[in-house]
Amino acid sequence: MKRPVWLILGAVVACVALVLVLQAQEQQSKPESAQPAPAETAATSEDKIVFTFSDEAQMQQFATIWQQRQASLTRMAVLQAYANQEQAGLAQVNQQLLSQYNLDVTKNYSLDPTRRVLLERPPTPEQAAQQPTQQTAQQPAPQPPSQSATP
Repeated sequence: MKRPVWLILGAVVACVALVLVLQAQEQQSKPESAQPAPAETAATSEDKIVFTFSDEAQMQQFATIWQQRQASLTRMAVLQAYANQEQAGLAQVNQQLLSQYNLDVTKNYSLDPTRRVLLERPPTPEQAAQQPTQQTAQQPAPQPPSQSATP
């Protein structure tokens, strides 16, 4: 089940990378005459100039870095969508375990196929170490004893 999902994820990332590479090649292959004249690209009075490139090479370097950033953001968005999908699937499975088998998914269980029973197992040392902190986080802080106004 996981291999096809990773293959699909890999294919999506590869497609995004291919599109970005093709866009970069297209920009590089445009002739100089295709670029608008400086008068056409002049900033409006509302635009704020934040950096001025000294030459074409410096601008190309910036474009490469910016494309790398955009590619990373795209990959992160794909991974985030995948993680959200997996979280939704996990929530559905947890709900099914709760409704059909009345299981608390935070506990450990073991299936005994010979007796056809599900056994609750003691918590692992890591889970036992986390339980006191979870219980104190869930309990409200004790209120200090109130002092009466009369002596």
